[in-house]
Amino acid sequence: MKFFISAATKGLESYRPEISAHLKAIRHDGTHQGEFPADSDAVRTKLQELMRDCDAVICLIGPAFGFFCPSTDPAESRRSYTQIEYEIATQFLHKPTFVFIANSTAKLDPFDQ
Repeated sequence: MKFFISAATKGLESYRPEISAHLKAIRHDGTHQGEFPADSDAVRTKLQELMRDCDAVICLIGPAFGFFCPSTDPAESRRSYTQIEYEIATQFLHKPTFVFIANSTAKLDPFDQ
């Protein structure tokens, strides 16, 4: 199986390659989006391309709001890249999505508030 790994950079960035390595060890594949294009339309296109070939999505939620995705539509509410990844996976591509929420004892990467 192939998984798309979604996680906010703030606090959870190191988990994406760790999960990919674990998936590989059990003969699965994991991919994620490390760098994003400059505008929201390009982001959505790139994410849909990456997720389309995946069987499922792993979504990690931490205590920090991720980076905002620039919007080309002023009427659109500001959302993080992780929120957009979740929306694409569940509403557009209808991928099985496994959500993991970090609790207060989670070992997070250091990040600025």
